Amino acid sequence: MQILVVTYKLDFTTIITQNGVGLANAKIETGWGFVKGTGSTSFVTKAVTFTSTFTDPPLVFITKLGDIVGSDPTSISDLASASGNYAASDSITTTGFNAGCFSRNAANITATTRSGFSWIAIGN
Repeated sequence: MQILVVTYKLDFTTIITQNGVGLANAKIETGWGFVKGTGSTSFVTKAVTFTSTFTDPPLVFITKLGDIVGSDPTSISDLASASGNYAASDSITTTGFNAGCFSRNAANITATTRSGFSWIAIGN
């Protein structure tokens, strides 16, 4: 399983703020990945590790990309839309977070389903 991570370094001090405070040397990391269903739960998670450590836990935004049944996705275009399903981030630290995908109607995510997500982290 591959997770693509891209890191951007910004030198703005007041354009990006967190809690009203400018972020000197703000950093943005982005990526996408997927979690494999278990067949016995409507919520599946995966640990995501940043390529470099943030000074403080960053802001993390995550969205559901879609699903694929059978093989692991090798690109975002492999993922079909998944109406009624969504993603969330949890346990955000300076080194990573947990990405979770789940079914809004509480149906179990089958063991052959891979649920894709993309994310962006912004911080110092």
